[in-house]
Amino acid sequence: SEVLAFEEITESVEAGRKNSINNNISNITFFQQDLNKGFKIPEKYLSRKITIIVDPPRAGMSEKTIQSILMIKPEKIIYISCNPDTQARDLLKLKENYEIEFVQPVDMFPQTYHIENIVALKFFSQTS
Repeated sequence: SEVLAFEEITESVEAGRKNSINNNISNITFFQQDLNKGFKIPEKYLSRKITIIVDPPRAGMSEKTIQSILMIKPEKIIYISCNPDTQARDLLKLKENYEIEFVQPVDMFPQTYHIENIVALKFFSQTS
């Protein structure tokens, strides 16, 4: 399998590339893109089973990001969020094509009100 990593910040992309080299990881390709403007996966990957992992900022995913995901039709989506309100808003936009497999809150910052929430979604076809 192959990992495609999309990140807006140049330094983060460069750090990811260096990290993959330092750790002998050869199955990852980094792309510098602002996902808020939408994105495309290179054509050669579209015939494969795709899992998308998103970890957007507190504002959640942009409408263009959500539309890009819906066009790609990944088999699975793992949505990591630091804001359950915007995560819930985004999940409502995905519900016609995706069902929730599990939800897992994670207390990464004990004794604060901040939590991370992980939701795994699985594609389903309305015609099946």
